[in-house]
Amino acid sequence: MRGDEDMFIQKDIKQIHDYVRKHPEVTNFLITGGDGGYMPASRLAQYVMPLIEDSSLLHVKNVRLATRALTFQPEMILSEKYNSMLELFDTMRDNGIQLAWMAHFSTPCELLNPSTIAAIRRLQNHGVVIRSQSPIMHHISLFTDENGEVDIEKTAKNWIDLAEIFGMMSVGFHSMYFARPTGEYHYYAAPVAEIEKIFNLVYRSLA
Repeated sequence: MRGDEDMFIQKDIKQIHDYVRKHPEVTNFLITGGDGGYMPASRLAQYVMPLIEDSSLLHVKNVRLATRALTFQPEMILSEKYNSMLELFDTMRDNGIQLAWMAHFSTPCELLNPSTIAAIRRLQNHGVVIRSQSPIMHHISLFTDENGEVDIEKTAKNWIDLAEIFGMMSVGFHSMYFARPTGEYHYYAAPVAEIEKIFNLVYRSLA
């Protein structure tokens, strides 16, 4: 839930289901804040099992799990400790609830290692739909030339290559976004006008 009045951050999960029960127009859950991928399976089950077992909540058909686990610790998904989470994903799939794993990839290097590829395949084998919300960030996925100016073509090539790898791995390219004005914003940010040029070049190349 987004907004000051509609954001649920308390430990009492029941209030979420009570709210959604009164609002049949709500069809999606977004679990974010911290990192949803590291949530214990028992805790995630408290959110999703009522969507299966309670007939007044059947209008919720999509659960989005915002997590950087595939980028930072894909080995966790390959471990036996993650089996209980995968079993929960199976239950969701078998009962008509789509789990969308909202990953964060912004360079091909983050994808092209054996552990990440294997973790992606393992999740997909359990019905998980993987999409990437991709941050475009100075010093990471936005490049400058020798004069310190944004290198539009080099940066766009990074994103085009990334999108092509997404296609080969059946990972959805959900969105690109840039840093908002919090924390060390100025280190990662770049002019919006330059980012728009990059986006337009990427979009034209992939359309």
